Amino acid sequence: MKIKTAVCLLPLLALAGCGENNSAPLCNGTDNLASSMTEWLNEAMAKEDSGAKKYPVKVIGLDGFLEYKTVPTFMGTTLYNDYKNSRVCSATLNVDFTPNGDERNIEQIGTRYQIYTVKVGDEENIMTGISGYDMDELGKDGVKKLIEVLKK
Repeated sequence: MKIKTAVCLLPLLALAGCGENNSAPLCNGTDNLASSMTEWLNEAMAKEDSGAKKYPVKVIGLDGFLEYKTVPTFMGTTLYNDYKNSRVCSATLNVDFTPNGDERNIEQIGTRYQIYTVKVGDEENIMTGISGYDMDELGKDGVKKLIEVLKK
């Protein structure tokens, strides 16, 4: 009887995420995530449109964190490495698009990224990365928002 109960509970525990042995940080941000996102966003925008270099933007906050349960794919290509201690996350970036310093323009952009831990000796380092596809999409969305702000 006890074995039957345990077998019935296993699927419920898996769905609830119980028993998960993932040492990666949760998808609720890290200290350096906003600065990494700022760097990636500016690089992606400049790659999309070289004129965007004149208008650097800054990620001033992140919210709306979600975790993907499987690694996303695009046209049959896996976008992120399936590391043992990693999470693929999505977040909403609150981006300061204030090109002329007059009126603050805060816009939101959604993006995905991967967060994982790398153990070096006794130390665990938190790493973040973004796929090439998501970087391109980030640049397109950023340039689109910048154009909207400049038209105001």
